[in-house]
Amino acid sequence: WVVAHAADALGDQPAFLQIAFRHPPVPETEGIVAICDSQALIDEGEEQRNCVASMIGPCLSGRLFFYRVLWPERATLAIEPHDGHWRIHHIEAATNEPAGDSCIDFVTTWLSKDQGICVENYVAPESNIPQEPYEYGPEEELAYPC
Repeated sequence: WVVAHAADALGDQPAFLQIAFRHPPVPETEGIVAICDSQALIDEGEEQRNCVASMIGPCLSGRLFFYRVLWPERATLAIEPHDGHWRIHHIEAATNEPAGDSCIDFVTTWLSKDQGICVENYVAPESNIPQEPYEYGPEEELAYPC
């Protein structure tokens, strides 16, 4: 929210907001596209009407990586490191609605089988609050849930 409003205030100065993130840990595949900079994260938040733009801090530090899921349904995916592998932090459709089972299965298959990365079973939360919230440092203020 703060970053999106900052973008509005800056008007014709978007270069200020285009800060590259670290290289995504899991390669893209057809239907899953990495979000590689702050402007792309802002665009994702606007398109999906969610609060991902407020998570730029964890993206810059490499503690969260975001991807655009294009099918089997449109969703926003965040993965995080956990015990030496990558797991789903959250995956949600537009307006922070839960992603469908087919979308979660598609992403889980991509992470585990296609990439050779062990992923724990993921159960969609009943709300938009992650089941195991990431512990952010005192310097980071995370506006989640929106």
